Formats: sequence, C-alpha cells, structure tokens
Amino acid sequence: MATVTVRYGGPTVTAKVTAVHISSTALAANTATGYNPANYPASPAVTYYFSAELTGQDSARSQVFTPDGGKGQWDGWTPPAAGTWTIHIRKTSDDSSVANTSLVAV
Repeated sequence: MATVTVRYGGPTVTAKVTAVHISSTALAANTATGYNPANYPASPAVTYYFSAELTGQDSARSQVFTPDGGKGQWDGWTPPAAGTWTIHIRKTSDDSSVANTSLVAV
C-alpha cells in the first residue's frame, strides 16, 4: 500500500518559511499488463505527481515522475499559507489520489 510522508519541521511547520521534503513509497511502476518500452503505448509506465491542497488556496503540484523502485520525492516545497494542507500522491492518468497525509502550517 502506498504511503506519503513529510520530513523536516516536525508535525507543524511555519508557512512561507519552512521547506519540507515529501516522499512516497510502494508505488506501482507498471500497468496491469506490465511496462515494456517496446510495446509503448499499449503498456505505458504509470506516472505520478504530488499535490498540496488547502481550501481557499491555490494548489501546489510537483513535476510528473516515474517511481524509482516504487519511490518518489518532492524536495523543497514551502507551504505558502497557514492551515492544514493535504498532501496527495496522484496518478497522472486520471488524477486519482493513491495516498495522502496532512501537514499543519502555522
């Protein structure tokens, strides 16, 4: 099962000041048919991105990536406003959330 974790700053961080490291593990790298570059696009690799969301604020989004060993990371994101942000790892193909966690910015 995929997980999302936030490192640096403890359970709360300072908005506009503290940069955090967001990571994810146990991400599926292949489609059900298995990724094979020779068969692309019939069996494309699964790609993901991180999103940070807070009601009333513009959402932040990482670059799209293919998981390396089931892992992904987003370094140096700083919450632009105070509140409880929801950090998602999303599939690029349909924007569905695979896993999420919360980050409190004060």
